Amino acid sequence: MEEKFSIIQVLAGHNANGPVHEELPARRLDDGAYRLLASPGLALGLAKNDLISLNREGEARLLTHGGNFCIHIYLENPGIWKTRAQRKFPGLQKSSIGNFLGQ
Repeated sequence: MEEKFSIIQVLAGHNANGPVHEELPARRLDDGAYRLLASPGLALGLAKNDLISLNREGEARLLTHGGNFCIHIYLENPGIWKTRAQRKFPGLQKSSIGNFLGQ
């Protein structure tokens, strides 16, 4: 059975043109709150499985932490990850408690 979800607009910040929103998949709950189905790439302080509410501007309020962390690491040379980090922390990529995206 396929899980039904919506794409919500979460305020990620502002630039010279105004507010910047990030589209995130989420499941709407009966009380109007949302369960995030993915971690954001721009909106800070949120992670997959968090329970949030949104105001009219799209600003998220964390209601319940879903138990995940969302950490972004940006490298000038992605090859550094494969050569240094994987040697130093070989079990990290194979961890059964998280996801590695964007490799």
